[in-house]
Parts: sequence; structure tokens; C-alpha cells
Amino acid sequence: MKKINTDNWKKFQIKELFVAQNTGNILSRDVVDGSGLTPYVTASAYNNGVTAHIDASAYALIPGHCILIGGKTFTMTYQKEPFVSNDSHNFEIHLINNIYSDKVYFFLITVIRASLRSKYEWSDAVTKDKFLDDYIYLPVNSEGNPDWVYMEKYISNLDNGIQCKFKSLTDIKNSSKNKLNISTWEKFPLSTLFRIVKGSRLTKTEMKDGDFAYIGASSFNNGITNHISNKEHIHPAGCLTVTYNGSDIGRTFYHDYKFWATDDVNVLYPNFEINKYIALFIAPIIKSIGQNYVYKDKWQIEDMKESLIPLPTKNDHTPDWEYMADYMKSLESRTSNMINVIPTI
Repeated sequence: MKKINTDNWKKFQIKELFVAQNTGNILSRDVVDGSGLTPYVTASAYNNGVTAHIDASAYALIPGHCILIGGKTFTMTYQKEPFVSNDSHNFEIHLINNIYSDKVYFFLITVIRASLRSKYEWSDAVTKDKFLDDYIYLPVNSEGNPDWVYMEKYISNLDNGIQCKFKSLTDIKNSSKNKLNISTWEKFPLSTLFRIVKGSRLTKTEMKDGDFAYIGASSFNNGITNHISNKEHIHPAGCLTVTYNGSDIGRTFYHDYKFWATDDVNVLYPNFEINKYIALFIAPIIKSIGQNYVYKDKWQIEDMKESLIPLPTKNDHTPDWEYMADYMKSLESRTSNMINVIPTI
């Protein structure tokens, strides 16, 4: 996004623009979520600070169209509707000239946060009086007054741009939603596709720091849980690993580097010429078969050898490796398009 030009912005004392008042202090123990429609707002950055909707008939409502500022946390949220709050350290500010545009308030929140966030910390909590005495810079019109029209248009344009980018993301995502037709796929025992061997136990005390990937029964980081220099049971690049024990039985990863696999993992040596695209096509299929063993003790190696996986085939009933690779390449391309859209949002 283009950086905003602030060269001609003017300095304003906050009390020139806003009035402020502390909120009430409704204890959470007195809050019954769902008892009414009034937002119960805290100094939280989540869900716009709203933690409940309550019957607030016994309390003084804080008018809407304002910014709630957490006195201890310096979080800021725009509150459109009347609300109540949980802490008298919080305070609300609203523009003196009674502007009711949410887009103007969004612009102001961004300016205030950028200008003052580093100044107020938990150990130096902000109060409404300290805040009102502070200063911010704002764009101005030809008369030297805050340019509310510019602020509203800027956020509107930003919002429109974001909506267009999200639409692009949605279009790309929807274009990838067509399910594969697997009705003509044929099933193959894993043992006809791979030589399957059990991983080797290596305790933490036996591990030596190094560059070989150590593959554990993990669902993250491609299964890599450490890097070691132990060489006794190193597997070559171009194999898959399948977790047969633990909390995520069937989790399958492809490794284009040498590695050691723990004894909770089986190593699959392909009986065909493999590449990362073919491996990434097969991996989720193997994982789906492994889910059948989640409620059993383990996916024992003999069971794994006999397990059947469905694959697309050619006319001669052999696996269509070229189709699998091309499919994953196209998926990679669509995913790259989505990733390229994200930084411009």
C-alpha cells in the first residue's frame, strides 16, 4: 500500500478535538451474558472489546459514536452503539463537533495508536487528562482545520480496495473448489508402491547436534523435531514418513533431504520415480487411510503394507504419476496467486 504523505499535516492538542469521560465499573461477576442487548465492552483487542450483551437498565449508558480507550492497555475500539464497560480506568472520547462517521473514527484510531502507543505502557497507564493534554498530527483543509472529508474518503478507498482483494481471493479459492472425481480411481496396496521400514529409536541423551533432520511423531514442521549428526540409521532423500503411533496417526511428510526417523514413524521407500509433486499428492491420501487406525493401538507395519490407497490410473491400470504431478503443480500455481494477492491488501 502507498505510504500516506503527512508532510502538510498539522499538530493538534487532543483536547481541541475531543471530550472524554471515564466509564463505569460493572464487575464481571454481575454480568449475565444474553440477559439483554447492550454491549458490555472491555479493554480487549478481540471482538471489538465486546465480551457480552446484557440488560443494562440499571446502569448509565455511554453514548455511541466514540472511541473506548483502555486506561491500562491503551487498546482502542470504535463503539457505534450505546454500551457499558467494566473498568473505571477506561475512558471514552468523542469528537467535539459531533461527527458520526465510523470511517473518520477508524482513521483517528490509527493516527492515535501510531503517535502515542509507545508512550503509554502498563507501568505508565494513560488517563483521560494525560491523553487530552497530548498531541497528534492530522491532515488539514484549506482553512487549517482537520480535513474530515479527506479522512473519510481515505478509509472508504482503503475499504473498497480491501473488498476487491478479498473478492479476488474468494474467486481464486472458489476456482479451486471443484472436487476430484475419484470414481474411476483404482486401489493399490502400499507395499506394491513402497518398501516400508520401521524408524529407529534415538533418545535425547544419545542425540548429537548436527545437520541431519530428525523426524518425530509430530504434525508440524514437516515432522522435524531436531537436527542431529548421528549417522547410524540415516535414510536417503526422496522418501516419505508416516506416523503410525501417537496422537496423529497417518500424518505423512515427504523429505527431499537425508533424515533419521524415530521408531514411532515408518519410512516409505518409493518403488517408482518420485518427485515432490507426486509425493504431495499421495501424502494426504495415506493420511486419510491412517485415520482408520486412530481408535486402535497403532497402524502396525504389517497392516500398513496391506492398506489400500486409491490413485488415478492410466488405460493400462497403472498409477498415472504424470496426472498427479500436473494436478499438484496447478494447485501450487493457484495457491501462489492467492499468496501474491495477500501482501497488497
